[in-house]
Amino acid sequence: MKYPKVYRAEAVSDRILRVTFTNQDIKDYDISPLLEKPMFAPLRQPAFFKSFTLESGGYGIVWNEDIDISEYELWKHGITPKTDADLNSTSPDQGHFPQPLNPMLKPAYYLSKRALGTE
Repeated sequence: MKYPKVYRAEAVSDRILRVTFTNQDIKDYDISPLLEKPMFAPLRQPAFFKSFTLESGGYGIVWNEDIDISEYELWKHGITPKTDADLNSTSPDQGHFPQPLNPMLKPAYYLSKRALGTE
């Protein structure tokens, strides 16, 4: 199954990312479980957590060379917000907007082996 790419993302709290996908679906992704892994420890700092960018082509969200989350992870483990109020909890000028999609890029492989602790 092909998963939709990330179109837009914003931090709606110090632990939750709201992600809009190319198919117009919106999901909230809670990073709390990732914080148990040492490589994700910098995400505990709210300023660093909010400093992400979108990977070119919509293949994920990137903080630095070592920390990223793929579109598959965001899609598969994200939760659809329950109410319209949830969807309107941030102002429209927040978030990160992508560069034009490049179909030649290969998708990130879920979370990297390093992120999963299997390296």
